[in-house]
Amino acid sequence: MVPSVFATIHRLAIIAQAAQLRLPAVYGFGYYRGLIAYGIDVLDMYRRAAAYVDRILNGANVGDLPVQAPNKFQLVINW
Repeated sequence: MVPSVFATIHRLAIIAQAAQLRLPAVYGFGYYRGLIAYGIDVLDMYRRAAAYVDRILNGANVGDLPVQAPNKFQLVINW
């Protein structure tokens, strides 16, 4: 399942349907508890966002800051 707003909103129904049909599910986040999950490390992104906000609050020009992309990923198997 590709991470998206739709999937997040309907995640409980999607997970229940996959479990009922006994489908091996691959999700973008480990907390969905599928067979496999591979995606960004959410906690790392929050930490990096906090450092980014700190730079802005300390006077950095927002236009001069680089675009942040995930650099740490998480693989969870049979969680």
